[in-house]
Amino acid sequence: MILIALGIVFAGLGALSLSKSDSDSDSSSASVSSVAPTANGATTGGAGNSSPVTSAASATADKSDPISVYNGGQIGGLAARVSTQLEEAGWNVATTANYPDSAVAANSVFYDEGAADQKAAALEIAEEIDATAKVKTAAITSLGDGVIVVVVTE
Repeated sequence: MILIALGIVFAGLGALSLSKSDSDSDSSSASVSSVAPTANGATTGGAGNSSPVTSAASATADKSDPISVYNGGQIGGLAARVSTQLEEAGWNVATTANYPDSAVAANSVFYDEGAADQKAAALEIAEEIDATAKVKTAAITSLGDGVIVVVVTE
């Protein structure tokens, strides 16, 4: 009998606890404010948060940094066409050439590991030319500094 009574007491306390937490979440959801991104990738707003909070992807692409475009496929003039497309989009294409290796199987944009600005540029370029942004391999690093674009298909 005592065990049954204790069970009823604990069940009542559990129900009371659940109903209290529901009312707490209702009142806390009323105080939630929106968080809006800014142009530089930071966020502002939030409850009691008046200063901007930088996000992990706060680096911005600098289109004036030189990039290199290489033709890694069998389509003649492909690197030149992609270079023109990127220049028209405002990018500073410094090198256009044939890629000396056939190890790249798909359109790729390479950046130095840890270089947030290069990664931002690579992601933007990859979106523009339907490619994948990747960290540079040893073979790609030997081609030079900065963002390296290797195109194999149109």
